[in-house]
Amino acid sequence: MLTILGSCITYLILNHHEPMTTEKGTTYAVIVPIAFFLFPVLFLFGAHIELIALGETMSEEYNDEEERKNPFTQGWKKNFFNMLCGRIVPRYLGSLDKLEMKRTSRKRDAQQANIEAENRITSKKITKKETTTKAMRGGERKQEKRGEKRLKEKKTGENRRKQEKRGENKRKEEKRVEKRRKQEKRGENKRKQEKRGEKRSKVEKRGEKSRKEEKTGEKRRKEEKRGEKRRKEVKRGKKRRKEDKTGDKRRKEEKSKENRRKQEKRGENRSKEENRAENSRNEEKRGQKRRKQEKTGEKRRKEDKRGQKRRKEEITGEKRRKQEKRGEKRRKQEKSRENRRKEEKRG
Repeated sequence: MLTILGSCITYLILNHHEPMTTEKGTTYAVIVPIAFFLFPVLFLFGAHIELIALGETMSEEYNDEEERKNPFTQGWKKNFFNMLCGRIVPRYLGSLDKLEMKRTSRKRDAQQANIEAENRITSKKITKKETTTKAMRGGERKQEKRGEKRLKEKKTGENRRKQEKRGENKRKEEKRVEKRRKQEKRGENKRKQEKRGEKRSKVEKRGEKSRKEEKTGEKRRKEEKRGEKRRKEVKRGKKRRKEDKTGDKRRKEEKSKENRRKQEKRGENRSKEENRAENSRNEEKRGQKRRKQEKTGEKRRKEDKRGQKRRKEEITGEKRRKQEKRGEKRRKQEKSRENRRKEEKRG
């Protein structure tokens, strides 16, 4: 939750200068429920930290035991250390069962001591009666003995009945303890099952939330892809229009260049034809005057060659100048295109 909220806030901070779009609306729609559910989570987090620091449980709020000191606290530092790195504490209900067993054993010991004291008192009384009845008659002694036997039998019967009742009470108490333990185990099992059900429900809810988030993310991605495609198509249309304009200009320039080249070639052919005609004429004249003008003919040939070289150099110079002018024009065109692009971006 915190990661999603942080990512949404960063997105809004980075894109605060842009106008309101569907992306911003979805981010606001995601932030509101996350912030609404975050308050109870933080409240529970703080409450559990307070309980860990004080070494208490949730049941102490319902029991009126605030005045009594808590024997389980060891300071907030040791409480956190024991919670995170300490051993598992034994079960508290098991200690209560032990205390009950101790109390029942003490009661049993006290009852047995009382029975022994009663038996001693009765034995002393019997001995006193025997000393007093020695001087009596034999029949009276027999009757007394019979009465004493009957009393003893009655007392022994009563003692046996008391012991049987005590045994029954012990058995009942043991059964009650066993029932309590079984009920506690059943309660623990029910609590574990409830916790497992809660965990499963939480996991299912998280899975549903993650699926919904994935669906919303896929929708956002599709919308972003569509927007990017539209932007790319718009950019491509602009580029095509610019390329068409530049292509028309280039075609015109190429046509003009081709015409100029053809004219130059024609001029060169004409100059060559003229040179050939002149050479043919000179050869005719030279044929007549070879013997006289061999030296002058050689000079003229050299001069003709030099003139041809000069003409060729002039032609190459003109071509270079034309190429430089064309390069300057192209540079100016490129600068104008860059300026237009910058103006479009600023617009």
